[in-house]
Amino acid sequence: EWSLTDGRFVAVDDVKAALDDGRKMIIVDARAHADFVDGHITGSVSIPFYELDKIIDELPQDVWIVNYCGCPHTVSGLNFDAMKEAGFDKVAVLDEGYYVWEERGYPIEPGE
Repeated sequence: EWSLTDGRFVAVDDVKAALDDGRKMIIVDARAHADFVDGHITGSVSIPFYELDKIIDELPQDVWIVNYCGCPHTVSGLNFDAMKEAGFDKVAVLDEGYYVWEERGYPIEPGE
């Protein structure tokens, strides 16, 4: 299980280590879709904070969902709050955000 700071934040290095260990999770890019297309964490899905309500009922609640943005937590925090309100327990915010992930040389890719 994650060690969440303030009950919501998970460190970039912890997420990368979990991915390297093959842990199953969903990584959600909460930014506008155009930002996702410019570059995103490899394997992540684009669910902009302003569109989450359209698909929240389709998301699984039995797997960890890690939300990120570039701010580093303004819009990912909105996704987190909405998921918590909807009853999700396994949800977190990538503490340092996308740009620290990128700076560390962790996998990113452009495109859809």
